[in-house]
Amino acid sequence: MLIVFTVKDANQLFGGCEGRQLLETLVGRQEVQREYFVAGNWGTVQGSRYNIGTISPLLTSTSKVWKYLKEREIQPVVKQEEILSLLFTAKKKGTAIPFFSPWGPRYKKNSPIINDEDLEIKTLQEIRSLFAGIKSKGYEIDFVLMPADLYGTTINNLSSLFVRQYFNSLRERAVSNLGDVCTLCVKPWSAFKREREVKYITLREKIEAEFSTFISDAQFEKAFETAKVFNPANAYGSAWNYCVERVIEALLIEEIYSPIKLSLVRKEKDDLDGPLKRMYMIKNKAPWLGGD
Repeated sequence: MLIVFTVKDANQLFGGCEGRQLLETLVGRQEVQREYFVAGNWGTVQGSRYNIGTISPLLTSTSKVWKYLKEREIQPVVKQEEILSLLFTAKKKGTAIPFFSPWGPRYKKNSPIINDEDLEIKTLQEIRSLFAGIKSKGYEIDFVLMPADLYGTTINNLSSLFVRQYFNSLRERAVSNLGDVCTLCVKPWSAFKREREVKYITLREKIEAEFSTFISDAQFEKAFETAKVFNPANAYGSAWNYCVERVIEALLIEEIYSPIKLSLVRKEKDDLDGPLKRMYMIKNKAPWLGGD
């Protein structure tokens, strides 16, 4: 079956250069053929097109969900080509889109219980709206919500009881707000660390031994300034542990899920996320900090 797209056709379908970008990725995967029109004595290439065979419906579905995500975008996507490929493959294989969001411990309220009027509810409702829109485009969603428990207890010296109570409350609220729009997994960072202890130790030893390879002076300085606010008694150690832990987290999460990180913070705070694909579509950011 011969169905052809020009670059113009592809870009019109996606509303931008993403169309050509995805088709070039598919050419590399040998799922699409690129054909060239050659004329002249020297074999000058005068044009090209893509023979997409039977995948036209898959491209159309991918373009619809991509345009929806771009409409909700607040800051530019990271690793766009990989996200486009993931969306196409999910539709082709009939698998869910994997999303991942870390969620920090509560710092600015004395109660660990999330109430109806709290910012956490607004953020969860915004995630719900996003996921409902994705589902309306014919996709399913797997969502890993990761309470960053150890960042609060071992790095910033928060009460273990308070952190546990807060994340228990978050789990209840997440299930009630998101349970019918995605397959939800609420799993704290401590559980990931425990389940992959050997890999965690290996990564930590490597990163600490080659700290400057993984973490720049500017990244550490930024973490140090933050640590002086949240853990002034041991700001240096807190910043060091935070940076190392963040790098390990990104590497492990990418290895396990290869997800799209649905970031709940400003893009500038994600500079230790290494291999993670990232999108910025949530306006009600960092509710655990009272909004940011």
